[in-house]
Formats: sequence, C-alpha cells, structure tokens
Amino acid sequence: MTMRALLLLILSVGWWRIPRATRDNRAGVVSAGLIVVGVGIVLAVVASPLIEALETDAETLRVATGLVLVIAGAFRIFGVGTRAEDGSHRVSWLVPLAYPILIGPETVVVGLSVGADHGVLLVIAGSLAGVVLAVMATRVRHDAFVARLFVRAAGIATVVLAVTLIFDGLREV
Repeated sequence: MTMRALLLLILSVGWWRIPRATRDNRAGVVSAGLIVVGVGIVLAVVASPLIEALETDAETLRVATGLVLVIAGAFRIFGVGTRAEDGSHRVSWLVPLAYPILIGPETVVVGLSVGADHGVLLVIAGSLAGVVLAVMATRVRHDAFVARLFVRAAGIATVVLAVTLIFDGLREV
C-alpha cells in the first residue's frame, strides 16, 4: 500500500504538463517545485484534523480520491488538458506553473489521502519525486508522439491505481 501511495503522489504532480516556455527556466520549475512540496506538507499535516472536522473517515476520503484520480487519469488517456503551451510567452513560476500546472485537484486529494493514511514523510517523498520528474521534463527535448504516448501510459497507470484505491476504501468502510 505504501508503494502504491507513493506512485499515486508521483503521478498526481503535473510534471507532464510542463509548458515549452519553461524549458529554459529550470530555476522557475525548481521554485514551483518547492511550492509543490510545501503544499504537500501542509496537506499532510491538516489531513487528519480536516477529516475529523468534516466528520468523515480516511476510508471515505480514499474512495473520493480514487474517483478524482479516475477522472484525471481518463483525461490523460484521452489527451484532454495535457497539451503544453507553445512557448510564445513567459510562464511565471507561481501562476500558472505551480498552480494549476504542477498542483491540480488530483494533487490536493492525493496529498490529503496519503497524509491521512501514511503521514507527512511519504507525502514529501512523493512530492519531491514528482518535482524531480518536472525538472527532468524541462531537460528532455522529446518527440510529440512519444510525449503523448508517455502521458497516456501514465493515465492508464493512474486509473488502475485509482480503482485499487477505491476498492481498498470500500472494503474498509
């Protein structure tokens, strides 16, 4: 379960959406990545108190996280919202790079769910791994076909992991 949670965190960070405009701005990607890690820490810390305040449990949050991830994975599989920008303008490291490119709805719910189930350290590890992939995405000059294929494969992996997360949550409810 821990490895699956780590993979979900890595897949939830939007490293595949890095715009072409940031390819020459690695420092901006690293700055945005630090925000991703910071948000991950905050989410992991507030996860348990938030669950209690909402009068729910970690299992229900796990099911909800799986549903969000199924939708996000389907979007990747069908190529919706995965096109990088054309690079004709400068991209700020905070908006839109940190949010909504690297941090999206799936990142938030996975951070909360994994934080509630496994704690802060795993969220930090997964966020850092996702940021490393984002920095690597700025270095790779890849073919558009290969990039689309890779994003779709990540979408399939996200859907598979999300379905197992849903079933785990349902089994424990």
